[in-house]
Amino acid sequence: MTHFLNANLAIENTKAVREMVDAIMSDLRVRQLILAADLIELCFGETLTYQRIPDNH
Repeated sequence: MTHFLNANLAIENTKAVREMVDAIMSDLRVRQLILAADLIELCFGETLTYQRIPDNH
């Protein structure tokens, strides 16, 4: 049961983080920092992958 709750929390956190990153990228593009926004978009998936690795690894 604990694993299920942790997995559910991770999914919710992932969604919240994705929304936050989307807002940051939009703000960077408005400020004409397009390269910075593109780099975040390019590398963000890797960061989420690390976030999904269980703590016991």
